[in-house]
Amino acid sequence: MAWARAEEVRRYGRDMAAESEFTWIELAHRQGRVENARVALIRMLDDTGPDADRLRELSRALERIGDHPQEARAQFFLLSLQARAWDRAAEAYVLARLERRKGDLAAAARALERARSAPTARRRTARWSSGTAGDSAE
Repeated sequence: MAWARAEEVRRYGRDMAAESEFTWIELAHRQGRVENARVALIRMLDDTGPDADRLRELSRALERIGDHPQEARAQFFLLSLQARAWDRAAEAYVLARLERRKGDLAAAARALERARSAPTARRRTARWSSGTAGDSAE
């Protein structure tokens, strides 16, 4: 089997096993397998800890497939990781947009209030336990 992979890499220039998970999820989405892509993204989100770059990528991927509740969840986690006031305000604004899109106007208003007050608010951190995040002031 190794010889076949080596031959494929030689002929086509890249090892398919080295591709990002997001590559395959995007391919499934383009092929109309939206539910398969959605399930894979939710599993990735469930397995992701406090990794801002991965959470941002997951949020954007979930947005592309139209899973608004899960994209808002990823964005909430991402917001809770931001250390600088400007970053918290920017991510809170994105969260407000996502909450509005999913139809939760009260949550959108709370996110906008967080964006407005971020420059003067104390840093908030997420508690990562059993797949949920809650805010607590330091």
